[in-house]
Amino acid sequence: MPATRHRVPREERVASVMSAHLATVRPLSGRVLVVDDEAGAVEAELSRSGAVVCAWRRRAVGDRPARPWPADGSFDAATLRLPKGRESLRMLLHAAVSRVRPGGNVWLYGANDEGARSAEPLLGSVLREVRTVETRGHCRIWRGIRGAGPAQLRSALSDWESRFTVELPGGAVRVLTYPGLFAHGRLDDGTRLLIESLPLKLPGLQVLDFGCGAGVIALALRQRFPEAELDLVDSDALAVEASRRNLPGARVHLGDAWSALPGSDRFDLIVSNPPFHRGKEEDFELIRKLIDGAAQRLRRRGALLVVAQRRLALGRWLEDRFAAVRVERESRSHRLWFATRSLWQS
Repeated sequence: MPATRHRVPREERVASVMSAHLATVRPLSGRVLVVDDEAGAVEAELSRSGAVVCAWRRRAVGDRPARPWPADGSFDAATLRLPKGRESLRMLLHAAVSRVRPGGNVWLYGANDEGARSAEPLLGSVLREVRTVETRGHCRIWRGIRGAGPAQLRSALSDWESRFTVELPGGAVRVLTYPGLFAHGRLDDGTRLLIESLPLKLPGLQVLDFGCGAGVIALALRQRFPEAELDLVDSDALAVEASRRNLPGARVHLGDAWSALPGSDRFDLIVSNPPFHRGKEEDFELIRKLIDGAAQRLRRRGALLVVAQRRLALGRWLEDRFAAVRVERESRSHRLWFATRSLWQS
């Protein structure tokens, strides 16, 4: 497996620009809502300045908790790490600005190649006096002020729900989703390939959807195997919220990969369409965790079904951990890999 291209260096670089800017803003105190500071540098700088920090992370990383929506209350200021996608940015802006008192500062920071330079129109739709306050290290920091008048803000998580219909082998289903979830509002090619290739029988009843997103694959599993006991896991708090809504009765876990699941859990089938990007950069950490963990968490006759882009040499990685590996099916863009600890035929 190639060396993992981890996202921390980028996060540290971007966060260092923001924390260095905050060090020049004095006095800086009161209650500050800090959104998606994965590196922790912004929280640390604000704490040094005497501010009371309330962190809102959408994604669980390590032992840092996540939640789908910020805590209630009024804040004197907010900082936002630029997310991927305009709708995600719009949602985070509305959520954060709705918690900031009139006259409070809101900072948005990110790298230029992530779209930081083009954020002004969205900021201007909910803030006044928007301007660039720092450009350094290929990064940009914007600052705006919460106005005194009433703003048309979508301040509740329910304001951002949307639903789409997806045709599954067992019939059409309506799926609830939120901005920023993978393949938001549609069925991507990899997921479709996996769903259409589900086995006709299971070696047991325990099934895990690893990196579940909104739960579309698990919905197909429930159609095919209504008697199966479903577990789903994802590090994205909004994905977990959507999956819980879409699959009542399933066990849905929020956390960083296998650490979110009880250590004693073992599975007869694990399915996954794992992401290979964190923001702009490729990151193979999640697939590494999936393969290593699945080899330990599968029961003796259990199987792993994982879909990936054709260009990724997934076979070599799987053969390091599994007794039997094969390409179950492929399309022009993806391959579906089947791996077992021992021989098992679908």
